[in-house]
Amino acid sequence: MSRQIVFGCRTQQSNQVEEFDGSFVKIMPIAKSLEKLQAQLNAQFPNRSKVSDGAWGDPAHRKRKSDHNPNAQGYVTARDFTFDTDPTDGVGIDCHWLAKVLLDSKDPRIKYIIWNGRITTPDKSGWKTYSGINPHKHHLHLSVSANPSLYNDDSNWDLIQKTPFLPPLATENVEIGRGAKGEQVKQLQQKLVAFGFLKANQVDSDFGILTEQAVQRFQLANSLRADGIVGNLTKSKLGL
Repeated sequence: MSRQIVFGCRTQQSNQVEEFDGSFVKIMPIAKSLEKLQAQLNAQFPNRSKVSDGAWGDPAHRKRKSDHNPNAQGYVTARDFTFDTDPTDGVGIDCHWLAKVLLDSKDPRIKYIIWNGRITTPDKSGWKTYSGINPHKHHLHLSVSANPSLYNDDSNWDLIQKTPFLPPLATENVEIGRGAKGEQVKQLQQKLVAFGFLKANQVDSDFGILTEQAVQRFQLANSLRADGIVGNLTKSKLGL
């Protein structure tokens, strides 16, 4: 069974995970179709970031209906895949690309996809605005069919690009946060240096704790919400 990030959990023992309150929750199996897709993406992008990957629901998810919670058969039928904020380096997953190839595949295993403030339409012919709290700009969410013969179908996913792929105009609106790497992060850090919130020797193209703290200080100084996430308002203040 896959040992992936478990939302809201601290440690893992055997087939259980310890949560922040010290309680233990049994790990439930993940749909085989999602395990197959994860294996394919890991093989295609062996050095990709997994900072926003996840499958099992945290306590907040377990209080509501969610495909991150086990179904009646005990399977988790949703998985998140981390977006590479600098996909041009070829290291990680460009979720704009992943969303397109999954939708174009018309795979019957797909229940719905959420990515970058959009969710697939019920007939999976296109997209509509997603109104949930989390716009899913740091990872793509994939839920698979409730049919066991589909969600446990571990045949290969079709990830071959059938039509030319052009990143949507919304690309520049993607937030930058902890775990991001690449040229966008480097430009952010250089701006933080210029404003005096980061040291020059801390520019490393890696959005870690020091960069996050520098962003929070910048946000506080500019009367912005100090969440450490670089969205449109923070970018505008930084001149990005």
